[in-house]
Order: sequence, then C-alpha cells, then structure tokens
Amino acid sequence: MSTIIDKIQLYLEVNGEKAGKTYRELIDNSRDLKRELLALSPGTQQFIDKSKELQIVNSKLADIRQQTRGVRREGNRVLDAFKK
Repeated sequence: MSTIIDKIQLYLEVNGEKAGKTYRELIDNSRDLKRELLALSPGTQQFIDKSKELQIVNSKLADIRQQTRGVRREGNRVLDAFKK
C-alpha cells in the first residue's frame, strides 16, 4: 500500500485584494492600527472603529499563536515518543 501526497498552493483574490494575510502582514497591520489610535481622540467614532479593527487583527494573531503552540506541543510529544 502506498500513499501519494500532493501539495497545492492557492492564492485567492477577493475584490482585487489577496484574501488572507501572512503572519508578518497581521503584525504590521496591528502596529499600524496602534499608531493610528494614538493620533485619535478616545470616544470618537474613528477611535471606536480603529479599536474594533485592532481587536479583530489581534484576535487573528492570538489564534495563530495558539495553533502554533499546539503544533509545537504535538511535535514535542512525537519526539519524546521516539526517545523512549
């Protein structure tokens, strides 16, 4: 019995923009939003909107960090199993 593994890369554009962002792009976006917030007055609609954007970006970053921790944890379990 043999297994065939194919790797496919898919680049998706929605309304002319690349769908999905890289980890680096999310970090840069978070940094830029924080800078923009510093220039805005708290309580204004612009401040509230930028804060919501920042929460969304930070939530995506947190999800990615959690996923990578899970992968690292599983990888360590596999390595520990081989060491025994």
